Amino acid sequence: MRLIDVSTMHLRQFADDEIPPYAVLSHTWQEGEVTINDLHASYAKYMPGFQKIQYLCIQAKNDGLQFAWCDTCCIDKSSSEELSESINSMFKWYLDARICYAYLTDVSTGATGRFESEFASSRWFRRGWTLQELIAPERVMFYGQGWIELGFKSDLKDRISEITGIPTSVLHAPWIIQRYSIAERISWASNRRTTRVEDEAYSMMGILDVHMPLVYGEGRSAFRRLQEELIKSSDDESVFMHSGSEILAHHPAAFKHSTRIVPLKQTDFSKPFSLTNRGLQIELLLLSRRNEGNRHGEPTIYGIFNCHSNLDYDNYYAIPLQATASLDTFVRASGLPIPIPEAETLHGERRNIYIRLKQPLSSNISYILQCESVQTYGYTSIPYDGPYNGGLPLTWHKGRHVMTLEFESTLDWSHVSILFDHSRTDQAFCCLIFFDFQRDKIGAIIRHRSDAFRDQDSEFKDWISNGSPEGGSIQLDINADGHMRRMQAVVLTRQEKKLKETVLVLYVSLHELE
Repeated sequence: MRLIDVSTMHLRQFADDEIPPYAVLSHTWQEGEVTINDLHASYAKYMPGFQKIQYLCIQAKNDGLQFAWCDTCCIDKSSSEELSESINSMFKWYLDARICYAYLTDVSTGATGRFESEFASSRWFRRGWTLQELIAPERVMFYGQGWIELGFKSDLKDRISEITGIPTSVLHAPWIIQRYSIAERISWASNRRTTRVEDEAYSMMGILDVHMPLVYGEGRSAFRRLQEELIKSSDDESVFMHSGSEILAHHPAAFKHSTRIVPLKQTDFSKPFSLTNRGLQIELLLLSRRNEGNRHGEPTIYGIFNCHSNLDYDNYYAIPLQATASLDTFVRASGLPIPIPEAETLHGERRNIYIRLKQPLSSNISYILQCESVQTYGYTSIPYDGPYNGGLPLTWHKGRHVMTLEFESTLDWSHVSILFDHSRTDQAFCCLIFFDFQRDKIGAIIRHRSDAFRDQDSEFKDWISNGSPEGGSIQLDINADGHMRRMQAVVLTRQEKKLKETVLVLYVSLHELE
């Protein structure tokens, strides 16, 4: 461990069994921080981040400590090996510190009401890394602008608990943190942000007692890896109690409403679970609730886990699941975990199932609308926000002359309107694309004006093509003489376990639109 000698402000390296008593600094990073390469340079004292290191050293010396630690200048971040080792050790370093100085530069010391407001809204309470810096040290002294004392964590713990949602018992005795469920610990980070998305996971490793290598560049896969490591070493099923649309959450915010969910103590029903190449293998009670079915009248399936609220021991928590073509395989559906009364669990069926780690590609239907040749002949594609747009999410990628449409496969039917406007002649036409998912068909109508679409049921039937609308591409073309438009819809289906194309071609003359 590398520490600052507070008398000389020089760095010294210590072996693990030789580390002397030290103080640590907790702060939020800003422009001009002093790194390990800057600390001994002549220009260091002119850098914006130098003053906080001076404050750290002076305060540590006043508190009878010879050494101090600050993450900006005590870690060589150019070494990926040292950075990984340091982040894996950081919770312990804060835990072992004699005292932590939390520097809140956006909190002044004015009237009491102003302090209360500024303290609660401080950036320090919204950053990811400062969560472990608040919890791990037993003694934390808060300082505001100009290094003015604000108070000890022990004196402010009730207010801090209100701000952060962390129980006062954890703030008072950080060594008991492992008694709290995985879901509750992650929920403490649900409103916090990090500059790098990977740090959403890395900043939680100490709080969750996980050690894993750092792979900057992996994005949100870091938080997934964190959950995988938890599953390897813990039987706490609250790790699945989040609001995400997959069995492993994408980010801590998915646990925002899971702060009270805790695992049941080991029972006869508790079975091992593990991650496999087919997904999460787990034995669950499955329960169907018809009164909460979808628009097709089908029941919602809930998987009941060995979890309950720490305020209510009479209910079990369950998450919504969606069946797949395989009888023993499910996917996580969107929605919050819900409490299931113990009496209702008697109607459930206990099964050994797999829950896929990712949603299948066919769970949402996607289309790509290519408009390049239409644009070539002077027409601009405009998503039409009118009564016939069907509410479809439609994204216009302007530079690529492409639009994408995506919607849920549970829909019976839907449609979307796109208006094409000529940049020079002011001539325009509108294309209405209709999707019939119950009959597995797709169709389209072209009209000179968007208001020409009234009761089109009969025309939909005339224009509908055979084929399963499971996603694919649609092309809109105009020929060289400008007198003919063609629409080609390419529909991809997986029904035959291979890609099959169904093509719909419409030829419409300009005079037919007039």
